[in-house]
Amino acid sequence: MRIEKKVTRAFFLILVLIVFCLGLTHTTKANEYDLENNSSEELTAKAWAALKERDVEAVLVYTNECINLYAGRAKRMQAELESYPTGSNDDVHQYWAINDVATSLYIQAEAFREVNMMEEATEVYIKIINDYSFGQTWDPRGWFWKPAEAAQDRLDVIESGKNIDFGNYSSEFLTTQAWNALNTGDLDSVDDYADKVISLYAEKAKEMQNFLEDYPLGSNEDIHLFSALNDVGTVYFIKAQAQEKKDDKDGAIYYYKKIINSYSYSQCWNPEGWFWKPAEGAKDRIHIIRSGKNIDFGNYSSEFLTTQAWKALNAGDFESVNDYADKVISLYADKAKEMQDALSGYPWESNAIIHSHWALNDVGTVYFIKGEAERKAGNNKRAINYYEKVVSNFYFSQCWDPEDWFWKPADAAQQALDELEDEAQKAKKYAHMKSSKRIGADTKNITDNKLGVEGGLVVSNMTYGSKSPMIGSIENSEVIFNNQSESEDENKDSVWGKLWWKVIIPISISVIAAALILKFVKK
Repeated sequence: MRIEKKVTRAFFLILVLIVFCLGLTHTTKANEYDLENNSSEELTAKAWAALKERDVEAVLVYTNECINLYAGRAKRMQAELESYPTGSNDDVHQYWAINDVATSLYIQAEAFREVNMMEEATEVYIKIINDYSFGQTWDPRGWFWKPAEAAQDRLDVIESGKNIDFGNYSSEFLTTQAWNALNTGDLDSVDDYADKVISLYAEKAKEMQNFLEDYPLGSNEDIHLFSALNDVGTVYFIKAQAQEKKDDKDGAIYYYKKIINSYSYSQCWNPEGWFWKPAEGAKDRIHIIRSGKNIDFGNYSSEFLTTQAWKALNAGDFESVNDYADKVISLYADKAKEMQDALSGYPWESNAIIHSHWALNDVGTVYFIKGEAERKAGNNKRAINYYEKVVSNFYFSQCWDPEDWFWKPADAAQQALDELEDEAQKAKKYAHMKSSKRIGADTKNITDNKLGVEGGLVVSNMTYGSKSPMIGSIENSEVIFNNQSESEDENKDSVWGKLWWKVIIPISISVIAAALILKFVKK
């Protein structure tokens, strides 16, 4: 391996020498590479493009051309300065020579690093710091960064042996690296990448935050214009997540509050095609930490949250069902309604087309899940409300089954509504029957003024106009009803006795009395 490394290094040293000579003579290379427009800006742009293509030879051609032509003027500009030039972009661009030479050297050092020529890369990084420390590199997205500071970062990484890659120092690249480090559990690297974003872009992010009065609206491109604000807010969220993984709750809350207080209008781009709001996520996480709930909103994608809602439903954790489902609704209901309104039927052409209606699908699904949770909890009125939401507002939603097919939440919700209506009708019929039986029991109580039910049932004294006792079961009510019927049968045996004493005898006495009175009157 050492021999191969020496051979590789020797090869590239020879290549550098050849390219350097070609840069002086302007012979055959001028024909192979486009050096006709040799402005420092053009040469630097071509060097960046060559680095992106990993064309090391082209990188060396363009960077050496820039250095040979403009190093003298760049050194004079460096001598005039005592710190980085400030002011408007035009003010900084006035120092074009030092900016482009420092940038060309940085690109060259990056090319050496790409092919593992660390000694050569180190020499160039040191040259930037010593000779062109006040150079600045323009990012096409609208700001400057400092090659000397980036070079020092590279030297620190080389010396430490860490596997840190700051790439082109764009906030987008660094934020992506921070996410990757968080997802792989490399929490130390999270801070390396996140802190680099903050050191480079926090000032610009604050300017953007102060400029705004609400979240930026418009197309994705319009929102991406606020990339400094978006990425600084995002890396603070990532740092907070890393602190949670370290079980440092106070540290996590500190970074979450930083987003809420200083970068509240930042938005984080999800590669699946939408933005979410780190400040809203930070509020959620603070509430969860302080409440002790075991809630994980993950990357705030509708897919992740919907999956979590299903898991909570299956586990019988109905409170968490609402946490996850309500988060989907709050984030994606507006988008779901847009998708619903744009449809005149179920999308069906392919799974990809159906999945493209992700917001509609997931919002409809979580409303169905909420209905299921309420139904299982015995809250049928709430369940009906959520089922009706699916049928009325998100009819064309479809739910992906992991077994590789879609089903329709609106159909399932309608079936649940029909079942609940049948249950309600049965309950109404039973209540009517039970009411009739209890009326019979109360009528007897008015006469007897006392009700006694054996076998451990309710015993209660009843008076006219009082409420009937609450009976614990259908069977108890039937016992009372049956007891009443049996008492009536027993009373039939004494009917004739009562008729004799209460009707026949009194009438007979009355007739005899009337006859005696008439006889007395005639006398």
